[in-house]
Amino acid sequence: MKKLLMPLLFILCLTSISFAQEQPAKRTEEYCDAFMWEKTFGKQVYLSVDFGQSKKKTDEKLLDAAGNPLVFNSPIDALNYLNRQGWELVNVYVLREDRTDYRHYLMKRKVSAQ
Repeated sequence: MKKLLMPLLFILCLTSISFAQEQPAKRTEEYCDAFMWEKTFGKQVYLSVDFGQSKKKTDEKLLDAAGNPLVFNSPIDALNYLNRQGWELVNVYVLREDRTDYRHYLMKRKVSAQ
């Protein structure tokens, strides 16, 4: 009887443990880092957005449907564009490289239910 009882208890313990696993929490928000730079002294502003992909900085330029880089009148114009896409400004931070300040805009938006 003991020889039959021990394997049954062992199997019962394994099955109860396997059902106790929790499902991973679903994402409710996604984040991006928007980086803007100006050409020709503020007349053209380009927008680069890091969504967490592993690309080089030069490949991250935001493009329109035709594949051309989006050009904005000012950083505020670019932020308004991102807001129309559902992004909300969370934080602004500045990185200094080679005596130049680069502004980064941390953005977030709600993830649609799947």
